[in-house]
Amino acid sequence: MKHLAIDIGGSFVKSGIINGSELVKDRLVVKTPESYEKLIAYIAEISNRAAADSVCLAIPGVYDKVNDRMLFSPNLAYLTDKSIKTDLAASGVSVLIENDANLATLGEYMYGYETPPDTMILLTLGTGVGGGIIQNGKLLTGGVTSTELGHMTLVAEGRVCGCGKRGCVEKYCSVSSILHDYHEASGDPNPKTVREVVKLYEANDFAAFAAIDLFTLHISHAMSSLINIFVPQSIRIGGGLSEISDYFIPQAREMVDQMVFPAFRGLTDIAAAKHRNDAALLGAAEWAKINMR
Repeated sequence: MKHLAIDIGGSFVKSGIINGSELVKDRLVVKTPESYEKLIAYIAEISNRAAADSVCLAIPGVYDKVNDRMLFSPNLAYLTDKSIKTDLAASGVSVLIENDANLATLGEYMYGYETPPDTMILLTLGTGVGGGIIQNGKLLTGGVTSTELGHMTLVAEGRVCGCGKRGCVEKYCSVSSILHDYHEASGDPNPKTVREVVKLYEANDFAAFAAIDLFTLHISHAMSSLINIFVPQSIRIGGGLSEISDYFIPQAREMVDQMVFPAFRGLTDIAAAKHRNDAALLGAAEWAKINMR
């Protein structure tokens, strides 16, 4: 069967065809339309052109599947309060909808392991922090899409997050957190990218060491909390910051083993994700297959 997967991001919309057991084909990447109406029109256009057996959308935010209502989309605000499924049906397109980080988790789970574990967690670290959970071989979700791992409280009364809360994981384990900590340690408003911080780290810059070490400490605490709750066999790190995983994962493994509940030490493998750019597309196709059985 042929499945059309569409990953809607704040900057780009990615789409691809998954045909049978083949991975992403006819992959397209376009800038995210500037209005909801134009986004719906674009999805309808590529869906009708693909003539696929299913269409599944990976969306950034929390979606109420029962009432077809986008409850909150912090990085693409025009989706909030919209009835995406109903609006696409008016154009003759029937879709499945699931959170993008959840579908990325499913994609990594299905295609990132020779033998998938029973329980795994994907953390996507980039501009924001997201993630998903596989429990007993199944994606953890419900009538309202879950989970918002980036909005667990990491620091009580900490930095103000874009969601309105204080102290979220996202404010301490993202691109902006590394830059914030570098600027605070150095007093210098530059650099502007994490890659520049890494170059300074390689040059033994003190502020770069401080920023990367703080990031590593915070992500280790976040992973330890998740391990204490779910005891996953595997945690995979995706998102843009997975590109610098060699600079924090080895130390994070050691730190996590000191932080977790003693009985859980050594039970969770922590590694960079194998599928990064296409994980949500692969997961969207898998979600379609699951829901068509």
